[in-house]
Amino acid sequence: PLGVYFVHADERGFQETLLQVQKMRKQGLKAEMDLSLRPVKKQLARADKSGAQFAVILGSPEVESGQATVKNLVQKPQE
Repeated sequence: PLGVYFVHADERGFQETLLQVQKMRKQGLKAEMDLSLRPVKKQLARADKSGAQFAVILGSPEVESGQATVKNLVQKPQE
């Protein structure tokens, strides 16, 4: 199963996402990302359909702070 699906919120996030996906793959981990410039909401929908356990969202604020937003795609909140 896919471990992490990276979502980028802007151009800076896209560049960082490329680097992170490459790093994870070199370590033998399964990581994917959307290569298009789709809105975050559509990327998250694709991440959910991909079977990934987590979505990592990166944009300029996350890159600057060194902290990413992580969304658990397996454990959905109960309504």
